[in-house]
Amino acid sequence: MATIQVRDISEETYEVIRRRARSSGQSIQAYMKREVERLAREPTDDEIFAQIDGFISDHGVELRPDGLLADIDADRR
Repeated sequence: MATIQVRDISEETYEVIRRRARSSGQSIQAYMKREVERLAREPTDDEIFAQIDGFISDHGVELRPDGLLADIDADRR
C-alpha cells in the first residue's frame, strides 16, 4: 500500500482536521485515508470535460447553438 506524507500545513488546518476526525470517532490517519479515497473517487472538472469530449467524438454529436435550440424546441412539442 502507498504512503502519502503532507508537510507544512498550518496549525489552523491541522486543528480542523483533528476536530473532524475526533467528531467522527476516527484517528487522524483513518480520517485522512477516508478523505483521500473520497477525493480520488470524484472526477476533476478536466476529467469530466474529457469524458464529454470523448463521448461527443465517439458518437458524432455536433454541438452548435442553433442545433441545440432546435432540439430544445422539438422536446417542448
